[in-house]
Amino acid sequence: EEGTDGSRSGVTRELEFVGTNAYWLPTLNTEADIEHAFKNFSSRGIRVVRTWFFNDVDTIPKNSNWLQLIEKGGKTTLNTGPNGLKKLDLVVTWAEKTGVYLIPSLTNNWNPLPPNGSPSRRYSGEVEKRWSNVTRPRNYLSNDYGGMDLYVRQFECSGTHDAFYTDQHIIASYKAYVAAIVGRYKNSPAIFGWEIANDARCFSSIGASKSCTTLTITNWFSILAKHIREIDCNHLITAGTGGFYCLGCPKIFPHSCVPAPSHAPGAPKARAVTKAQVVRERIDELKKTRQEKIRGGELPRDGVKVRGRWAATGAQKRGAEVTTGSAFDGSFGVDSEDILNIPEISFGSFQLFPDQFEYGCPDPHLSHFNNSLQLGLSWIQKQGATGKCFGKPMALGAFGLVTQHNAAFFVPFNSTIAPFSHHAHDGWKRQGDGTSQFATDQQLAIASNAWTHDAQVQSVGAVGQYQFGLDGVSAGGDSPILTHDQTSGLARRDGSVTGQSPNDGYYDSQYGPDYNT
Repeated sequence: EEGTDGSRSGVTRELEFVGTNAYWLPTLNTEADIEHAFKNFSSRGIRVVRTWFFNDVDTIPKNSNWLQLIEKGGKTTLNTGPNGLKKLDLVVTWAEKTGVYLIPSLTNNWNPLPPNGSPSRRYSGEVEKRWSNVTRPRNYLSNDYGGMDLYVRQFECSGTHDAFYTDQHIIASYKAYVAAIVGRYKNSPAIFGWEIANDARCFSSIGASKSCTTLTITNWFSILAKHIREIDCNHLITAGTGGFYCLGCPKIFPHSCVPAPSHAPGAPKARAVTKAQVVRERIDELKKTRQEKIRGGELPRDGVKVRGRWAATGAQKRGAEVTTGSAFDGSFGVDSEDILNIPEISFGSFQLFPDQFEYGCPDPHLSHFNNSLQLGLSWIQKQGATGKCFGKPMALGAFGLVTQHNAAFFVPFNSTIAPFSHHAHDGWKRQGDGTSQFATDQQLAIASNAWTHDAQVQSVGAVGQYQFGLDGVSAGGDSPILTHDQTSGLARRDGSVTGQSPNDGYYDSQYGPDYNT
């Protein structure tokens, strides 16, 4: 439990909910649409929704929602009108009316430009044909709401992504925005907890400076967590990172593993994730891969026989050279353990997107789907053990698999291009149509329920499926609500009265976890 000053009482209570993600929620056209969304959440047993409480622009759009204008040089203007803060007010109001809690994320690591370098997301002409695959309105993709990179571009500072964490003018500007949003809703019972940033890293589509380390980002999270706690003593605070580790790295908030007692059946023993453990796991998987390739004739059986047995060669003795992999070595500039130990951070958060990020070495004996499933279970187990070790609850803030059904719509978080669209540029399509690597709808249901169940066993009681699919909302104006031609994968506006919420490859209206478990 946490005191109003951010201190812990020594008693840890696990978070328990099965929720969802709907980043697009504050961009719906009308109050009726927002009401429709929350009644859908409530009827399906969803009690927590993670969404975007930011929508930054460099020029004011004519007919769409926006929350903050960031001009060249860093001047900012907050939109207090009906397509700005008043729209957020409606979201919070309907959350309160329906008993649904919100986890508002306050900014995003990702805000890539299209390949032609224009900040506009509205493509046309040849650029559209070559690069965008579809005509998407602003706010259709989760990475099209401004965020860290827009600050960096508009403030015209060093030009590296990590300037967002170190430039004092940017920090002051972001703190002012956070103060406005957190202060506005600090007394609302609908706020479950504030998420400081989605998936913060040293880099995005903009590169990092050589000086950016895990300490850079941990220090920034500490500054923002203290800032939020000074404004709001009523609600929880979480970082919102992907959960990546930096095993053996220097810490700002060093810790020892002193777990809170747990009586949950099957709960993991509280042991810190170690570099030796992860390296050992990777060596075991690399050995399996090598043996599989030898059996398949892809690799020769080299070395010499000693007393009738094959002796290890130099190539086989390289276990000491095996690294932990990017999820554990600080490559992303994130040390989730150090961030979790910030006093004002109430609970840990992590994400799981096997189609985009590596969480360990794949087993050559398993299919692509089963590798995703098993590596996901291992990732959840490690995060649960970390939470126990630190005495803080953990939440799987977002998880998802791209399905074959959704492959044509899939756009990676760091991109604006749908590489598997039927109209993708040849240079961006993989061999064949590439979609067979993705899960079937049935496999998505299997993975969602397995990860949700295992999270509860591993003391990660809070999980959020990504992302909720909603039909029957109005598609007028410049909102991101479109109708879809499912056969071609093209999104279009055809004058229909209603449409469905955005599909970035993870749209799921029926195959997600059982929300009533």
